Amino acid sequence: MTNQNTIATTLLEQLTAGRLGRFVAMTGARNMLLLDDGISFKLPRGMGPYRYVRIVLDASDTYTIDLGRIYRYEFKVAKSIEMVYADALRACFARETGLDLSL
Repeated sequence: MTNQNTIATTLLEQLTAGRLGRFVAMTGARNMLLLDDGISFKLPRGMGPYRYVRIVLDASDTYTIDLGRIYRYEFKVAKSIEMVYADALRACFARETGLDLSL
């Protein structure tokens, strides 16, 4: 498994508590893309104030969550949250997007 896959797998496990299928069902996330240091995905219309999410692992072993929209093939960041620890990732995502990740 490459480093890119390891980072993405770990990030998804922390975000979804090991339940990727439930995450997709609850958020409607689609077009998941593996990045060198994280993941990005699109949210459907009407599911919250943001349409696109990018989560990357920083050198300090914390995450940066970028929320925004795609405009003319370019990601426009509306809000960026830095220094998010792994144990606060789910709560931060839920607070910012309005999408709860637990049943």
